Amino acid sequence: QLRLDYFIKINTVQLKLLLLLLLPLQLIAGVSIFNGTVVEATSQLPVAGAMVFVNRSKEFTVTDSAGKFSLIDTLNPTVELVVSKAGFQTSAYVVTSETSASEFRFELVKESPEIGHIDSSKTGVYEEAFLKIFFGTTYNTAETFITNPAILQYSFNGQTGTLSVKSNGLLEIINDGLGYMIHYQLDTFSLVVSNGLSDFQGYCFFTSLSTKKPFIVEKWNMRRQLAYKGSMQHFVKAVYADKVIAEGFSISKVVRYLEGESGYKGALKSKYLVRAGSLNVNGNKTGYADVTDAAKMTSTNTMRCDSANQTYFHYPGPLLVQWSGKDQQAFLTNEEMPQMISLFLFGNQKVKMCANGLYYDKPDLYVQGFMREKIADLLPLEYRGL
Repeated sequence: QLRLDYFIKINTVQLKLLLLLLLPLQLIAGVSIFNGTVVEATSQLPVAGAMVFVNRSKEFTVTDSAGKFSLIDTLNPTVELVVSKAGFQTSAYVVTSETSASEFRFELVKESPEIGHIDSSKTGVYEEAFLKIFFGTTYNTAETFITNPAILQYSFNGQTGTLSVKSNGLLEIINDGLGYMIHYQLDTFSLVVSNGLSDFQGYCFFTSLSTKKPFIVEKWNMRRQLAYKGSMQHFVKAVYADKVIAEGFSISKVVRYLEGESGYKGALKSKYLVRAGSLNVNGNKTGYADVTDAAKMTSTNTMRCDSANQTYFHYPGPLLVQWSGKDQQAFLTNEEMPQMISLFLFGNQKVKMCANGLYYDKPDLYVQGFMREKIADLLPLEYRGL
């Protein structure tokens, strides 16, 4: 069985050597070294054994007895630096060329021990519902499992019909479909059982699995390429490089028709119907129908703009993003959407897109459909494709 403490020991030894070897390369190779301290917020005492990592990467370390850490970053210029330890709230900081510091200081706040309780007779049902959303339903799911599920905490709100899940520490997830162990801090997970609406947020880092069997390596390479193509990571890089169309994506505006408006009945029957339902308008329950505009959008629309060397992605209404690749169709299970389409819903703030595939702030972009996050298909930011 793979153990995280083994990787920590190896990583710590390698880090000390690499700090000496790579320090002269920092200016010429774009390598950053993050130094800092982690303390408990109230007492200001050092926190030993906290994991410090670059979110979605292979870069991680652990704090020493004085709460100190040093971490090499090769994913410049924008990354999320994360600190995680069981019993504390996760702390994250977006590091850019403008916000980088010579010394970082993280103050961890103690976490409440539990989020609630559920009927023990229904634990298996809720666990199945959670994993279906958390892992996704591609063929990698069958080869993905959590080695320490006991740290998951479940709660169910009977009034709202909402299942909530979080982890007390890092989940250790083996994905033998892609050849990685994912160390995942699940901060929030919610699923409205009645309508299937779900969302989850967390942070993670990766360590690579090893094998001496060439056919396993070949499988991992093939699966990684399939998981990458059409993914959110692929899309973010395409937006940043202004190659959305060239990379096989198409973007359409979503138009909403309210009940009683001209075109509402036609929208319900349209082949371009995305979704339909009801909502409250001025206190009254009103039906709606969302359909896609026939005209495709490009980077000349207001969805993309550069400011201070940042690339932003935003639109005042919903957008439908479709991936045109064919290889994934044989890779998807019957539970996946028959078309590889995604619905993007935006908050008030523009979402920043980065060259390495990172995007933030995530709460200002809600993704449904094919490109929603699926842990069984998650790849590190270092992945470059074949």
